[in-house]
Amino acid sequence: MAKTAKVESPVSSFPTASFALINVDIANVPKTIYTPQLRSLVLQNCLLKEVPAPVLGLQKLSFLQLDRNDISSLPPSIGKLPLDTLYVSENALTTFPSVVSTIPTLKVLGLAQNQIKNISFSAPQSALEELTLDDNELTDFSAVIPSLRNLYLKNNALVSFPSSLQSLPLLSELDLAENQITTDAIRAAITNKLYHAKLQEL
Repeated sequence: MAKTAKVESPVSSFPTASFALINVDIANVPKTIYTPQLRSLVLQNCLLKEVPAPVLGLQKLSFLQLDRNDISSLPPSIGKLPLDTLYVSENALTTFPSVVSTIPTLKVLGLAQNQIKNISFSAPQSALEELTLDDNELTDFSAVIPSLRNLYLKNNALVSFPSSLQSLPLLSELDLAENQITTDAIRAAITNKLYHAKLQEL
């Protein structure tokens, strides 16, 4: 149960201001924490059902962590934030939040431990380099993100090697462990020079 707050770096007038609330009911927190200077914000295990409206107005925010809440979707306006890192792990997402593809500065996206079942979209202009989707319910991964370098799909429901991975020319690290990938699919991955892939048969 969320009871106590942990503040890692108090909000101040410094341009690199960061603020963290961990294990606290966000309803009991004054809106004054959302100062325009904020560049890094952590709201972890804060009983959130949605992204707080004041967060969507932080025009300098580059790092946002919303892990361990009950968020089921991301609002379109989050695409207007200058984020380079976004974590929404251990929430209630059942579909991939395609709005993230509209954030041109986003490089790191963490969506582990949700209930996402499939991904199908193309983001040729995306800057995304790292995507974590461990511990979801993925049966398919059809996203085309040419900028992607690190992709983590451990412990999902994949039974075949996603063909869309062949459209990721910069991919250097891939984790498909604890899926149901076949031996033939593993050979195909090696043929496609995904040397750093970790593949595990179940």
